[in-house]
Amino acid sequence: MDFYEERGKIGIRPFTFSLFVYLKILRKQGGANLSRSENDFQKEVKEDLKTMFDGCMVLKTDPTDIQGIPDLLILYRGKWASLECKKSRNAPKRPNQEYYVNKMNNMSFSRFIYPENKEEVLNELRDVFESRW
Repeated sequence: MDFYEERGKIGIRPFTFSLFVYLKILRKQGGANLSRSENDFQKEVKEDLKTMFDGCMVLKTDPTDIQGIPDLLILYRGKWASLECKKSRNAPKRPNQEYYVNKMNNMSFSRFIYPENKEEVLNELRDVFESRW
């Protein structure tokens, strides 16, 4: 960022600050490319889940409630699973995400899902939902 000094004060140049605020607003609205592709992938996963598991409920969790909790909770025939959607295998993980995915996997089934492993994860989930336990 560009900084300027004015009578002993250091601040951010007005244009830079305005651009920073504008980009932050875009991200919150889902208009930035980085957030957009993950949101699109998440919608695709939700549609696939509803097609694969007729009558399932796919719930979007509230990321402001418990920081790091997986994005989706899937309820199907007395069983449940959770999925944390990422736009790619190399997408950064936020604090606590690994902790909650592991914790929820120990309780039932939980995975990070991204385009490169989507088929594998959904097949594993099918096995879990179709098993007797």
